[in-house]
Amino acid sequence: MDEKTLSPRERIEAVEKRRAERKVELAKEREAQEATDLEAIDALEMEHGAGGVARLDLERFAKGLPTCVALRTPDPAQYKRFVDQVGKAVEKNNQGARRDAQDLFAKSCWAYPAEQEARDRMLEQFPGLLVSIAIRAAQLVEAKAAEEGKG
Repeated sequence: MDEKTLSPRERIEAVEKRRAERKVELAKEREAQEATDLEAIDALEMEHGAGGVARLDLERFAKGLPTCVALRTPDPAQYKRFVDQVGKAVEKNNQGARRDAQDLFAKSCWAYPAEQEARDRMLEQFPGLLVSIAIRAAQLVEAKAAEEGKG
């Protein structure tokens, strides 16, 4: 039967059924990918220590890509280079150089996925990913001020 000859209620039900079936399949794929991701993160934690690795979950699932990225804590030299490069860029009011420093810092801390092809595909789907990685990497080596008056 042609869907256009159905009543509006029947059409809605048919569309909702298709969407639900698609969502179930996508949830299965996401769960399988998440298991793979967690195995990789577990291995990174064994290598770098639990406090040496951070995980950033992606807001949405892109079929065929990891559900998250993992980064390792930057070493002092990496952080110093980042701060120096940003300082020079700010001094010269060069936003391009500042973004380049941020991207380099993020790439140097990005641990999972390790394969460049996967990273490139992730950056196509999530173009702001390097910004998120750089921010989180900096947070891993900076102190966090306690908020007063909480309680």
